[in-house]
Amino acid sequence: MPKFSIETSEREKPLLLLVGEKNPLIPLLAKEYSRDFKVAHITNSPKNPNLPNDVYLIRPDTAPLIKNLEEKIEYAIVFLEDDSIRKYIEPVLEKLAIDEAKTAIILNVESQDKFFDVVLAAKNNLSFYFFFVGDIYSEAPNFNNASETKNLIDVTLRTKNITFSGNDLKPIFPIYYKDAIMGINHILLGDLKKQKFYYLFYAHPQTYVSAIHILERIEPELRINYKDQGRAERFGQDAPELESLIQSKIVVTPEYLDRYLAGFERSIASFQDREQIPEDRPKIIHVPKKVFKAQKTKINFVSQATIISVLFFLIINFILGASSIFLFKNSVSDLKKGEYQNAASQINIAKTFLDFVAPVATLIVRAPILIGFTDAEKSYSTLMQAVNLVYIASSDVSEIGNITNGIARASFDEKLSDVFFLYFQGVKLAIETKNETASAILTPDLPKMLSLGSVAVQIFGYNKEKHYLLLFENNGELRPTGGFIGSVGNLYVKNGKIVKLELQDVYEYDGQLKAHVEPYYIIRRYLQPHLYLRDSNFDPDFQKSAPTSALIYNLETGQKVDGVIALNFEAVKQIIAEVGPIKLSSYNQTLNEHTIFDFLEKTIDNNFFPGSTQKKDVLQALFNQLILKLEDRNSAIKIAKLIPRLADEKQILFAFSENSIQSIFNAIGFGGEYRDLRKSGGSVNDFLAINEANIGINKANIQVKRSTDYEPALAGQKISSHIIHKINNGSDKEYKSYVRFFVPKGSNLTSITIDGIKQKLVPAVTDYKVYEKKNFKPPDGLEVDTSVENDLQVFGFIVTVLPKSNQVIEVEYANGISLPTDSTVNYSLLLIKQPGTLTFPFTLKLNYGKGFTPKVVENAELDEGNIVINDDVSTDREFKIELTRR
Repeated sequence: MPKFSIETSEREKPLLLLVGEKNPLIPLLAKEYSRDFKVAHITNSPKNPNLPNDVYLIRPDTAPLIKNLEEKIEYAIVFLEDDSIRKYIEPVLEKLAIDEAKTAIILNVESQDKFFDVVLAAKNNLSFYFFFVGDIYSEAPNFNNASETKNLIDVTLRTKNITFSGNDLKPIFPIYYKDAIMGINHILLGDLKKQKFYYLFYAHPQTYVSAIHILERIEPELRINYKDQGRAERFGQDAPELESLIQSKIVVTPEYLDRYLAGFERSIASFQDREQIPEDRPKIIHVPKKVFKAQKTKINFVSQATIISVLFFLIINFILGASSIFLFKNSVSDLKKGEYQNAASQINIAKTFLDFVAPVATLIVRAPILIGFTDAEKSYSTLMQAVNLVYIASSDVSEIGNITNGIARASFDEKLSDVFFLYFQGVKLAIETKNETASAILTPDLPKMLSLGSVAVQIFGYNKEKHYLLLFENNGELRPTGGFIGSVGNLYVKNGKIVKLELQDVYEYDGQLKAHVEPYYIIRRYLQPHLYLRDSNFDPDFQKSAPTSALIYNLETGQKVDGVIALNFEAVKQIIAEVGPIKLSSYNQTLNEHTIFDFLEKTIDNNFFPGSTQKKDVLQALFNQLILKLEDRNSAIKIAKLIPRLADEKQILFAFSENSIQSIFNAIGFGGEYRDLRKSGGSVNDFLAINEANIGINKANIQVKRSTDYEPALAGQKISSHIIHKINNGSDKEYKSYVRFFVPKGSNLTSITIDGIKQKLVPAVTDYKVYEKKNFKPPDGLEVDTSVENDLQVFGFIVTVLPKSNQVIEVEYANGISLPTDSTVNYSLLLIKQPGTLTFPFTLKLNYGKGFTPKVVENAELDEGNIVINDDVSTDREFKIELTRR
């Protein structure tokens, strides 16, 4: 079969609009974005020499026509500077609103009150974000000469002398230019955020005097003089007054971005590193000839001693420098391998060595002899950045070793801030240098974990103790959200510490249920008449089954919980594989990822009887050992890195009672939702989820494998869909499964074929008043229940796969989605993976017929009018294909 490559050689860059002229950030932002975006700039200047050559210029007098622009604007940065912008800002904002462009609207703190009317008119637009920017400064000589902060830092570091002269209480709102750009990037290019207003300056310092005291910490030789001029005066609004004004005008309180930024104190390093040229050069002194001769012998001796000393000093510096690079590379290698203790110890030594040789190294890389070797200084700077990043990371890792003892709130906040700093600096380093250190720090799951930072304090019980219900699901007996709930746990967390973890056999709680909760008809008809905690996860959407579990737990115990966390035995298996074997002395067993499943099955299930504590005792012993593993910092970090992958694969699911927490988990896919977050406009959004529930009361799923082929066919404006779901039962037990197919709402079932035999379809008997009657006989044929759940059409029926055999299930239906008449059709399939299942082969075979031609698709093959994509699926996936009508 020939390989099919139809991806365009270079996709068109998204359009970013820049509005404004005076702010010194504008040329820097243009340069920043011109690599990845097509940048258009509304400006009066015919051509700013500081702007990249490929920036498109739009004159302000033509800007009102921008709303007629056919091209969609994806992003925009708008500086509200003076009244001249009012001539065209309204149509520009109207265009940005129509295009749903993510827009940063930036106001200067000194003149923000001039544009409150514009802000009020635009604040309700979901894609607009607002920044109040302060005094922007940089170490560059010609950057923003009007910056008071820059002048203050320059004078202070050059003269090491400052005098308070009556204006020391003047408000100051400094922001380093790199931090300003980073703050804009974080909001503009990051995930959508509910917060819409931000301060683009530091929370500290807020006055001249506080800035000077910070400079004093950085420059110990700084001398502060106090000039008696009576009471110091204050000019301008301070931060509380600014906040009060904003609150009164637009009823919001902006948020500081400090936790994402390097900060005022760290930014001063850029001023210290630049080459200082003294104002007064030393005068040339002519030494009399006689004096010169008299001192010649003495000078020769001193010169020789000096040369030897310098050479020895340079050799020591060279040895220490080479050693630090060697240790640094080893630490990066250890980071990648997960040897965090070794990485921390080696980077600490490397940092010490580099700090010692830094003065000499700085002189060498700037020496005239290296002129022409332009990469020398850049390489050294990159090395220092990389070492500092790894050093911060290793310092934080050391604290994680104390996680079982809890982490103080202040330390927790500091570490959280460090993580954000590491991420954004690491991204920058990776983009600029493609440095391997960045890849060691920037794991693919890190952005998702960062998004949880805003609610981490609540999750870990820093405000109040949290009680979480743990559902231990045995995916050897597969159920809709992962597996049969055989055991439960009560996890108590306070101030970042696990206070208590109690495990219990689910039957112990279920025996206390006094109320009747109506179960799903499959449970009542084939298992038992009441809904117990053990079967409470029958809704495939965990955000619906988790509240049911919490409700039944409350009915059984009288306790309420702050969240429900489900994890299956596959998660336990992978955790043990990551941290090493677990020794259970009381059972004379050492368990690894290969033996854990068999041990739990034999120890728990084969020896189970009502009233037995065997299940509880075994699991308690196992999890006590896992908690002890957390005391080892390597193991703690390995588990922390593993959790996002397990959540992506749906081996762990989270549901919290607080919406502010759960909304973030849902947004990053950790909530086990059956929800389609794709935009409906301009795309054909197909959907498929296959969900199995073992109702045979056995552990057949330990050896059950599956594969799925999905074949949609396009004809005119309609889609006919064909699913081929293959189940291989490798166990010696019969696999009786209730299978549900979730497809787009409005789909109509055409046929079901099992092992090549077309089935006679009859409506499923779902009314207990009917199937619980004496002499009830099931109808002749395959009972199929059809319903609408989670805004999806569902086809459900029971299949039985005999031991050591295969079964092929084919479902055909008229798809509920229709094709638009547009010349270009964007087809998207969202495939939802069932929790508790392992990676399985999936094939999408799209028959585009005679009416379409493929335009853009990735990793596809062409096969006689079909686009074929083969993949191994371990997480939810979206497959995209772009077609053109013939």
